[in-house]
Amino acid sequence: MNAKDVVGFAFLTIGLAVSALAWSTLFLPDPIALKVLEVLAVAAFSVLGGVVAWIGLQLLRSPPPKPVEELERELREEIDTIRKEVLEKLRGSTRD
Repeated sequence: MNAKDVVGFAFLTIGLAVSALAWSTLFLPDPIALKVLEVLAVAAFSVLGGVVAWIGLQLLRSPPPKPVEELERELREEIDTIRKEVLEKLRGSTRD
């Protein structure tokens, strides 16, 4: 098993356990069921907060995007290069 499989198995197990715990509140006495739901709600918002924080961290650590003018220039150069290559191949195939 590689690391990806272990993480996938952990996510599956945790997801099933949380779902089973949530459904089990239907059969628990009211005070216990409310406490279980409170814990699940806090856990859900904690996970959501963690995901938002991780996204923010990734945005802070990533370099800023290139200006549009620079991207346009790079695309024009690449298109010109491809056109030249295609024309050379077409000229070469007509000589044969």
